[in-house]
Amino acid sequence: LRTLGNTTGADILRLKLLLFLGDSRFENELARCRSRYPDSPEVRLAAWLHSLDQTGAPPDPAEVSELAEQITMSAVPYQAAYTAASDRTDREALSFLTSYLPYAVSYFHRHKQKLETRLALDPQFTITGAVTLEYAQCGAQAGMYLVDTDGNKIKMSLDTGTGGRLFTVHHRDVGDRLHGDTMLVLEDGIQYNYMDAPADVVIKGVDFAQPSMTSFPVEYFDGGFSIADGCFSPFALRDVAIVMDPVNQRVTLRDSAAFVAWVDSLPAGAFADLPVILRDSWPYIPIEVNGYRTLMMVETGSRDVNFNEIAVEEYGLTPYDSAIIWRGEEYPTKMVDVTIRVGHYEYEVQGGHVTDWALGNHAYGVAAAGDIGPDFMNRFVYSFDPWRRRLILVDPKLVG
Repeated sequence: LRTLGNTTGADILRLKLLLFLGDSRFENELARCRSRYPDSPEVRLAAWLHSLDQTGAPPDPAEVSELAEQITMSAVPYQAAYTAASDRTDREALSFLTSYLPYAVSYFHRHKQKLETRLALDPQFTITGAVTLEYAQCGAQAGMYLVDTDGNKIKMSLDTGTGGRLFTVHHRDVGDRLHGDTMLVLEDGIQYNYMDAPADVVIKGVDFAQPSMTSFPVEYFDGGFSIADGCFSPFALRDVAIVMDPVNQRVTLRDSAAFVAWVDSLPAGAFADLPVILRDSWPYIPIEVNGYRTLMMVETGSRDVNFNEIAVEEYGLTPYDSAIIWRGEEYPTKMVDVTIRVGHYEYEVQGGHVTDWALGNHAYGVAAAGDIGPDFMNRFVYSFDPWRRRLILVDPKLVG
């Protein structure tokens, strides 16, 4: 664009690239673009998306519609507002989704049915103090066992890549056995990359004994998940912090007061307290790489650490040719070796994948430089604080 003389287009594209990566240089670039292009609706959109991302504040419906009228891709503010609202309440998410649907693909109409079903269920779930559940090792992922009121025991992995605050069982027979009423069936409602074909999704209001929950929304389908019966978002249990200890194989649920008391009991220097950006329950945290500060998605359902091609170029990483084995076949790939810093912890990435797509991209202009997987997370006792939107990483060697 600069070669063609389109300085305006190049500047705004540069601004949006930094926003896309979650790069800390965005705010300085925003100030420069605001000064140079004070009337640009695209600059205003970038500023609005960044503020929505950073604050988690409720979107203003009037501002959403005003932005949509001014910019090239009018669906973007509606989708962003819906995503932000999804991290607040189902009712608020449904309100913004209704405004977005005229622009959306049919996939989002199923989101509306799911939200309506969850609101109709009105699940009852209260944790007082701290409640310990049985820990479950799920391949490389940490997890826990739950028991329904009929005594059915299920093994569930904590997967931060599970969006929508979902709790999903990936075996139809397991879901059918759970105690509760079927509320919704979506034909061909889901297909993951390890599935050969789409599967029907069933939503049931399940009654659990451990922990005590009534009419809790469980989605289930035939997916062939091999490491557990299913997986769940760390934000699936409203107003509860799930403290995972993969090192000592413990899992504890805490209410707000108990969680604050736990954090206050940790020795100084024994933990990192990191800000979390949420996008429909996908968590992103700041990291440093090669002297740059950027965002990475926490993806406990992934492998080690991965970078997308945009980040590799932007941060001066040096990829090399390699290969991976998946389903018995060898696939050529690019990898990188680099040190990243997360809080005050340093981590040596050996053989981090270079991907040609951006994991955590919600398709409205914000994503990340890559993702951090279970190999890193399993070194710590960790918990997402749903009230302050923080990630607590505790060094198990420095606490009792």
